[in-house]
Amino acid sequence: MKFENLTRIVEKDIKNNCVPMLVGDPGIGKSSWVESLAQKLNTKCFTLPVNQLAEKADLTGCRLVPVGTNDKGEQDYAQVFYPHVVIRKAIDYALEHADETPILFLDEINRTTPDVTSEALSIPTLRSIGDRDIPDNLKVIIAGNDKGNVCSLDKASVTRFVMYHVEPDVSTFMNANPGLNKYVSAVLKKHPDSIVQDAVCITANDTENKDGDEKDNAAYEIDYDDENMEQMTVPRTITSVSNWLNECTDHELIGMLNTMTGNDNSLLYEAVVAHSGETPFSLALVQEIFDTLCSQTQNAQQS
Repeated sequence: MKFENLTRIVEKDIKNNCVPMLVGDPGIGKSSWVESLAQKLNTKCFTLPVNQLAEKADLTGCRLVPVGTNDKGEQDYAQVFYPHVVIRKAIDYALEHADETPILFLDEINRTTPDVTSEALSIPTLRSIGDRDIPDNLKVIIAGNDKGNVCSLDKASVTRFVMYHVEPDVSTFMNANPGLNKYVSAVLKKHPDSIVQDAVCITANDTENKDGDEKDNAAYEIDYDDENMEQMTVPRTITSVSNWLNECTDHELIGMLNTMTGNDNSLLYEAVVAHSGETPFSLALVQEIFDTLCSQTQNAQQS
């Protein structure tokens, strides 16, 4: 489902105390979308990256603390809970703003150990964490990935949520990022399908057609690489390269276009690939910058 169609549906889930689960590739904008939903609801979103937790005690804050001695003179201990700071802040905010429906967003819930995933799932299902209850007005949204090394959820757990398989769309992404770099915006408008692309190996093909005539545009052979650790193009990395380009002047971009690296690529191409991967999007982005700057230079010379 496209993000642009998701908002009005999930709003009704929240009102009916259902727990939406967003499933999709990493970096496609799930976190940004939940934050924008909270803004639309005039409240706050508290995001907890569950994949950064090593053990369930990181969630519950369960600790044994000394509480004195017993009748035999032996040290007694009590179990005390100090829930994760993000969870505590979400609970406190909900209690202080009873007229709002703040959101606790548990991201990457199935990219951690089974123990952590199981404990995290108790938050939306049991509405508690450690010895603290989740206020009724604090809504929970969870998200996970359906690819890669993940901890799968059993069917009993899945049926407790409303599962949405989500994918990004250019219009929602561009509307949520008004400061998008002009070159990035131009590429996305021309190639809206390029918003998610895996790393590829791009090599030039024979530029002659079957009749022996030279083709107008170079053709490229694209070989998708799923095995190696390579950067990819997703909304997160598009935002990254956009922010980087916004820091560059056209003069600096020209200098990087004219500087060749040891791989016979321009320095600009290497920099763009570092941000958004060796993908057709990155290739189109460098080409867009090159064409625009060449046109500007020609116009300046003619005037």
